[in-house]
Parts: sequence; structure tokens; C-alpha cells
Amino acid sequence: MDEVTASLGDAFRHFSEEICPAYNTKELPKEANARRRRRSKKPNPTEKAEPSADMPRKRTFNLRTYKFHSLDDYVRTIRWLGTTESYSTTIVGIVETWVEFRRLTETSRANLNIAVPKDGTLERTVEIL
Repeated sequence: MDEVTASLGDAFRHFSEEICPAYNTKELPKEANARRRRRSKKPNPTEKAEPSADMPRKRTFNLRTYKFHSLDDYVRTIRWLGTTESYSTTIVGIVETWVEFRRLTETSRANLNIAVPKDGTLERTVEIL
């Protein structure tokens, strides 16, 4: 997995240095419109309007983001915790719902306004725990 991650980093660097400069990329019209709207909401009287302010800005591929910086951390995390397919957070939500249900039923039934599964899933899950 370490070799694959290193190879992926090399491919990203090659893409950034060799492939991207060959293309003239600019921001999407949606992005340019949003930038214009933001600028028009906060007028600055001392700032003169740029002639190119209405033109779409040039965009480049940015390797200096956290997702690229942390590629090596993904490998360590997968070795430590396993892949995301190997665990689920569903049980946490079920237990939290059960605890809230018990708290509400033991204190005041007047404000009981939560959805509880009627198929017995909640009770079976709590019994297992």
C-alpha cells in the first residue's frame, strides 16, 4: 500500500507539472457569478473597480491542499482502524435513541415525540449490548 500511495503522489505531481500547464482552465460561470455577488454586497468606496473583475479567473490544479498532504496518513489509518466497509456507526445512533427514549419515558410521557422502530430492532440491539 505504501508503494501505491507513493506512485499516486508521483502521478499527481506529474499531472500538476506536465499536463495542467497545457490547458487553459478558468472558473465556472457559477463561480464567477457568486464572486460578483459577494463583491457587490460589500462595496468598498476606496477600491476602484478592476477591469478584469467581471472576467472568469484562471484556475490551476492545486496540490497544496490537506487531502494531498494527508495521503500518507490514510495508509496508516487504514492499517490501524481498517477500511470504512469494516465498521458501522449505526449502532451508536440506535443506542442514543434508546437512551433518549428511556429518559423520556421515565420522566414525562407528555413530551414523548421521537420515532422508535416497531419491529423490535432497537430492543434486540440493546439486549446484545
